[in-house]
This record gives sequence, C-alpha cells and structure tokens, in this order.
Amino acid sequence: MSDAAPPPAERPGLMLKIKGHLSLSRVQAIFGIVAAVLSIGGALGYISQSSPNTGDVVAILQDARSGKPVADVSFDEPAPTEKASAG
Repeated sequence: MSDAAPPPAERPGLMLKIKGHLSLSRVQAIFGIVAAVLSIGGALGYISQSSPNTGDVVAILQDARSGKPVADVSFDEPAPTEKASAG
C-alpha cells in the first residue's frame, strides 16, 4: 500500500460557477436594467445640454418686377409673442 495523498479536488472554473448561478431570466433582467439605466442617462444628458447659439437670419430682398436685390433694407424680427400676419 502506498501512503500517497489523494489528488486535490479540482475547483470548478469561473465559467462553471457563473453558469450554475445565472439563468436566462436573470441574464434578461440584468440586460434590461443596464439598458434602462443607459436610456435614462442618455435622455438626461440630452436634456441638460445648454442650448447652442441659434444663429442669425440671412435674407435677400428682391424687387418684385426686376428681381434685383434691394440695397439698404432693414428687417425687424417680430418678438416671439407677436403673431405673424399676412397682408
């Protein structure tokens, strides 16, 4: 008889541990929570952005008969509370 010690028990690998604890429903729940957090974070990031400069209005006023541009014209932009009227 030999006095050799029995071989040490093999420890299961990481993948076997994960496979034993994760079910499909748990994986789906994890992915759902991650997707929700990213979606809400993206929306909050979009909303919290400061509005950039909206720019300037550039227009060329032309004479109705000749179609030539009219020089020295001023344009008053209506306030946002004023309603545009045709006529």
